[in-house]
Amino acid sequence: MEMNPAAPPRPADPPPHPSPAHDDPLRADRHERCLNCQAPLHGQYCHVCGQKDGPVAVPPGPFAVEAFEEVFSIDRRFFRTLWMLAARPGALTREWIAGRRVRHVPPFRLYLTASVVYFLVLAVSRDASFFFFTAGTGPQARAFIALLPRLMFFILPLFALLLGVLFGRRFFVAHLVFALHFFALAFLLLSAHTLLEAGVFAALARRQVALARAGMLVDSALQLALFVYLYLALRRVYELGRGGTVLRLVALMGGYLGILVLAAQAIIAAMQRLGRFG
Repeated sequence: MEMNPAAPPRPADPPPHPSPAHDDPLRADRHERCLNCQAPLHGQYCHVCGQKDGPVAVPPGPFAVEAFEEVFSIDRRFFRTLWMLAARPGALTREWIAGRRVRHVPPFRLYLTASVVYFLVLAVSRDASFFFFTAGTGPQARAFIALLPRLMFFILPLFALLLGVLFGRRFFVAHLVFALHFFALAFLLLSAHTLLEAGVFAALARRQVALARAGMLVDSALQLALFVYLYLALRRVYELGRGGTVLRLVALMGGYLGILVLAAQAIIAAMQRLGRFG
């Protein structure tokens, strides 16, 4: 039986011509390997280091948007977090304690964003008050207000310590997260209050309406809103009855006001020694 001669080996296929997207890795929208750790990519984010894949050469506009989002985390997660923070007192802290954290903005970033907004509003509006405490007028008052953002970094742990003493049943960081969430909400409300107050007072001044009475009404409404919010948040997080929550809430506010007054006196005494106060 006659055998067919062996077929000649098939020549290897020429290497595929690289797509324009891979000719210049700086402009490629997608890469086969992570530019950070060189791990193979199977999606938009690296499964090893978490870096997002995308072009390295970013135009100025998208770069500015990305930088703003990184600092303030302005995305769907941010608005979801704000909604839960405002509409469901204490629910955001409960989510954090339960370990469901990726879907929300981290507590410290949320607090930092809210505090930046609040103190920026204070600076722009030239308001020399803080949580309904008025520091007076003039450069001394402005210097006092300028120190308050740093002061809050000392007040927050003390507020969390008060929560631990009064409510217990949680580890300290959980109390600290509760404090971060509450003060973030308070700063956002106070920012809106300061802007609203400035606009309302300007309108009332043009109509020659008593400003003191209007200011008392606005302040009283906001104080009541913060008090009710704090009560509801405490009940949801610490799961106590109405009476026990109210008693502990009164003690908490008394202790917080005492800390605030002592801290303010310490700042004034230090500034007097430094010659910044007359």
